[in-house]
Amino acid sequence: MGLINIAKYEVKDDAVMDYFIRIENRIERLTHFIKEVIEISRNTRTEIKMEPVALWELLDEIIENNNYIEGMEKIEFNKNINFDSPLYTDKARLEVILNNLISNAIKYSDPQKGKCKIDITANKTKSEFSVIIADNGIGIPEDQQEKVFDMFYRGAQSKEGSGLGLYIVKNMLVKLKGEFDLDSKEGKGTKIKLTFPVMK
Repeated sequence: MGLINIAKYEVKDDAVMDYFIRIENRIERLTHFIKEVIEISRNTRTEIKMEPVALWELLDEIIENNNYIEGMEKIEFNKNINFDSPLYTDKARLEVILNNLISNAIKYSDPQKGKCKIDITANKTKSEFSVIIADNGIGIPEDQQEKVFDMFYRGAQSKEGSGLGLYIVKNMLVKLKGEFDLDSKEGKGTKIKLTFPVMK
């Protein structure tokens, strides 16, 4: 990437510049793929690390980190966190789970609807906490909904990606003893509810 950035400053030929941009895009995709493979490996090999997590701050960081995604500027985020106390969980794994789901909601938003929105709601009881991520995007066809959490699965509506994002979510949920509920209607949007046991 460093060599490409240097070359882009020195090269004046438009055709060559186009090649460099294409190479840069492929490197970015490969880098993302490698990061996902590392996340799978780390999830399998490392123990859960419990620490207090301020969910509101974590969500703000995730949303800010996804500012580069195309279409992000058209999305309205609504956060409704119905508790003030910190969560005790594995922050790294929770961040990966929420980041994958939120970035998917951004990628599969529906700009034709005029107003794109992502609603994030969190609740906590003595025994569990839940996070609901709901969007009004393009939705998932019914015949694909059972497959989207499989390794390398990419549906017909899938944009460029490895097909590992939701597989990682599923495996990290298992590690945290969490569960998910998927409710999606093609053309209307998707709602995913995550439920985790409260850990000490």
